[in-house]
Amino acid sequence: MACWVIGYGLVQTQAPRFTERRDRLPDGRVAAYWVAGLSVLPGLIALGLLWQGANAWILLGGLLLFGVVFAVNSSLHSYLIVAGARRDGVSLDVGFYYMSNA
Repeated sequence: MACWVIGYGLVQTQAPRFTERRDRLPDGRVAAYWVAGLSVLPGLIALGLLWQGANAWILLGGLLLFGVVFAVNSSLHSYLIVAGARRDGVSLDVGFYYMSNA
């Protein structure tokens, strides 16, 4: 579990490399693409298990890939919440965001 948490944090620290373009910061469109990618992964895992049978490596690899894409999504959404927060109420906006996820 500790390795998973550390790996998740490492992926989140690298998320800006995956989500930023040189000419602009990430926006809602970028988030939609990442969410779409995340949404497709469970179906691909299921198809892989049907095609190859109940192969543990397909399941493990698929779940690890899902975890990586999920970590990027989480980091991207956190950035968008902070970037879109009202300047005078940032702590309140961010606090409500994290409270709703708890």
